Amino acid sequence: MTSWKSALWRRWTLACGTGEFLGIGIAGVSMFLYIQLVGEPDTRPAQFGQLLTALLAGAFEGFILATFQLRVFRECLPQLPRMVWIRYTMAVAMLGWLLGMIYPTFFASGPVQAGSVPEPPLLLILGGAAAMGLTLGALFGWFQWLAFRAYVPHTRIWILANALGWMVGMVLIFLFATMPDEQTPAVWILLSGFAGGLLGGLSVGAITGLFLLHILDQHHIQLDS
Repeated sequence: MTSWKSALWRRWTLACGTGEFLGIGIAGVSMFLYIQLVGEPDTRPAQFGQLLTALLAGAFEGFILATFQLRVFRECLPQLPRMVWIRYTMAVAMLGWLLGMIYPTFFASGPVQAGSVPEPPLLLILGGAAAMGLTLGALFGWFQWLAFRAYVPHTRIWILANALGWMVGMVLIFLFATMPDEQTPAVWILLSGFAGGLLGGLSVGAITGLFLLHILDQHHIQLDS
């Protein structure tokens, strides 16, 4: 790997890691504060309020991630329109949060009843996270590909890149999200969310960064000096 490729890959990986560290972390804080202020959403207004909070969290995460990614694209794909990339990334991040929060908000909330189904094993949770990451990652890549295709043709591989990257990233995010329990202090819950966001984002960046280099190679694009 040439020096400019190594530099670009590192910048892209760090951009995704930083974007998700802030995006997932602050989004997690907003969801945590909502639960602290409102309590468990056991009424329809509270449930829709939590869903709205999740949508706003997704919009924030998408905006932050897209902004950091554009700082790298400015050097290698300056023709990519800023607002188009931001809009598509925000849209798919909001959709991801919406799909991810529907079940826990409307079907898994409320007080725990005696004899209720115990929490599933960690491996099952992480397997579900991998499947979710693969699906939502492909959706994420497809949305961003819509922005790509008008300016850099033949980039459908970006869909696969995000599917693989988010599969790994979502496993890490869920792993850290499941570490706290009911006795865990609030500060450690929040730190766990930030850590999961950082490691998840770095893994997404590392994997998609390799595909980005392949796309640039195909079109003979090099880093602007």
